[in-house]
Amino acid sequence: MKKVVDFIQIVNMKEFGYTVIMDVTHSRQRQSGGVTIGNPHYVPYITKVAKAVGVDGYFMEVHSNLIEALSNGSNMFDFITFKRIIGDII
Repeated sequence: MKKVVDFIQIVNMKEFGYTVIMDVTHSRQRQSGGVTIGNPHYVPYITKVAKAVGVDGYFMEVHSNLIEALSNGSNMFDFITFKRIIGDII
């Protein structure tokens, strides 16, 4: 299953005056054999595009040890990556 993040709809929501928070880690989540898996590799790109279309904030799952995360470990990224992503958008 492919998932598409539709940034055009974010622009539309902003034009109607809505506050938009981009859930960058869950936007790459997908089902696989009855469990959810993710691909955080794309999170920096999604975050930059979200900034370009004017989102008001970001939701990101971050953990110090992804293997020990109790849930959504495959969607998360570590604090070093988090700092780099934040540095790229501010």
